[in-house]
Amino acid sequence: MAALAPMQRMLEDAAVRLVFISSSTPTQTREFLQRTVAKPSGEMYSDPTLYIHNLFGLKRGVYSSLFAPLWPGFKTYGLAGILEGIRLGFEMSHLVGDSWQQGGTFLLDGSAKVLFQHHEEYPGDWAPMDGVLKVLGLKTHFDYKIAVSDWIDARSRQRRSKPWSGVPSSVLAIIIVSVVIIAALVVYSYWLYM
Repeated sequence: MAALAPMQRMLEDAAVRLVFISSSTPTQTREFLQRTVAKPSGEMYSDPTLYIHNLFGLKRGVYSSLFAPLWPGFKTYGLAGILEGIRLGFEMSHLVGDSWQQGGTFLLDGSAKVLFQHHEEYPGDWAPMDGVLKVLGLKTHFDYKIAVSDWIDARSRQRRSKPWSGVPSSVLAIIIVSVVIIAALVVYSYWLYM
């Protein structure tokens, strides 16, 4: 959602109706919207039963949420992106609804025909927005690396304005080391028993 912030105005100008669906309760969704750096424009709905997620066949799983994003996230966004994602997870964990549920991006026409779909394999596996823009007939380029870098900068400024909020860096370091060790054990166990 935050990565889309630079595009929201362009999509609105093209009469694209943005709809975000969370797996959180309405109360959690309201608090999330109050705390997030990038405020979404468009409609936000709460679906704690995961009815819509299931209807679109979106993936759900512990591995998909915890381990699958590490290497691709590191390759794409670097250590800063991984650390910020983990930090955000800890800050907002009580607001996310179903932590293991993956999202997706769907483009529907006025008759609800699916024009574009992308099922996320893991957090941060966002739809190729150039493909979405092409379907919409918009000729522009969108770079997630720039959007994520801007988001990290905005969160850093927000933390500086509230120095006691967020997760301390030492806690993040312990968490990262723990996740890497657990991931290595999972891969080793998988390899050992194959």
